[in-house]
Amino acid sequence: LPVFGGKMEVTEEEVQAFALDKLNHGLSQKSIKDMLIVLKMVVRFGEKQGWLNHVEWKVKFPANQPKATLPILTKAHQKKLMDYLKDNFTFPNLGILVCLSTGLRIGEVRGLNYSNVDFDKSTITVCQQIVDDTKLFLNGRKTTVKDYVKPPKSSASYRTLCVPPIIMTELAERKKQNEYFFKTHPEADTKWKNYVCIGVGGQIKNSNTTSGALKRICRSMGLPVISPHGLRHMCATIMLESGIPLETISHALGHSSVSTTYDIYCGEMDGRDNIRDFLNEKMDPVNYYTK
Repeated sequence: LPVFGGKMEVTEEEVQAFALDKLNHGLSQKSIKDMLIVLKMVVRFGEKQGWLNHVEWKVKFPANQPKATLPILTKAHQKKLMDYLKDNFTFPNLGILVCLSTGLRIGEVRGLNYSNVDFDKSTITVCQQIVDDTKLFLNGRKTTVKDYVKPPKSSASYRTLCVPPIIMTELAERKKQNEYFFKTHPEADTKWKNYVCIGVGGQIKNSNTTSGALKRICRSMGLPVISPHGLRHMCATIMLESGIPLETISHALGHSSVSTTYDIYCGEMDGRDNIRDFLNEKMDPVNYYTK
C-alpha cells in the first residue's frame, strides 16, 4: 500500500479516503476490506517496533451500492466466439468451453480430476476446487500455499453435471496425452498426474492461463473482453432464456440457494436477444441440464 509509505501515523480520515477512492475505481468492498486488513497488520507491526503510532479506525462504505454487472457477449459475438473455439480446440480453449457449457467456476475447472469424469455416462462430478494461493497456519506461522486443493464453495456446490459429447471427446484425448507425458517423463512430479488442467512439466495450470487465453481470443476477434466467470454468467443466461426453472439453474451453478440465483439473474434477460439459436446443439447446456 504505497499511498501510506513514509507515514508515522495513519488516520481514520486517510483510510476512509483510500477506501472510497478504491471503491470509485471499481474494486469490490470485499477486496478493499482485505486490503485494509493487511494495512492494519502492517500498522500494528510498526507500532510494536516503535516505528508508528497506531490509531484505531472504522471505515464506512456507502449503502445501497449498485451491483456490479458482468459483461456478456451479444448473440452475434457469442456465435463468433463459439465458432472460433470449435475450430481451434486447444487445451486452454478446452477450459474455456468447459466454463461456458457447464457453468463451472474456474477453480472447479482446475480441480477436475479424471476420477470424477464418467466417460460412460458423459458426466463430471464437482467435489473440489483449486485456488491459486491461500493463507494457512503451518507450524504456528501464516504461510501462503499455492495451488491449494480445497472443498467446493458450499455443500450445494457438490454436484454431477452432464457434459456435451464434444467436450467429453476432448477430455478423453487430454487424458491420453497426460498419461503419455508422465510415461515419457518419469522424473516429473506426479502430484497432479490425474488432473485435467496440467501444463508444461506436469504442473497444475494457473487460473491466469485460462483467463489470459480468453482475453487474447476476445481481443484478437474484436470482442468485448470477458472473464471465465463471465462465461459462467453466460451459461446461466442461456438456460434462463430457454425457460429452465430457477431450481435447475441453481443446482447446475452450485448456488447455496435458489434465492441466490434469483438475486443474480432476476430481470437479466430484459431487452436481450435470444442467443441459444446460435449454439450448436451439442454445445447447448440446456439439452444436458434438463435430461
